[in-house]
Amino acid sequence: MSISKDSVELRPLEGEGGQDWKAIPYFVRPATPSEVMSAKVKAANAASRRSEK
Repeated sequence: MSISKDSVELRPLEGEGGQDWKAIPYFVRPATPSEVMSAKVKAANAASRRSEK
């Protein structure tokens, strides 16, 4: 993540792929505990599916 007064540059997690994107700092906030838990469960499920192949 890169922050300037005009924009915040966000990047996907390493290994997840995808494009970088920019956002207006006013609209950027930390993830809620629920959002963090959901992302962790999604990542664990994806890892589990990859290891089954």
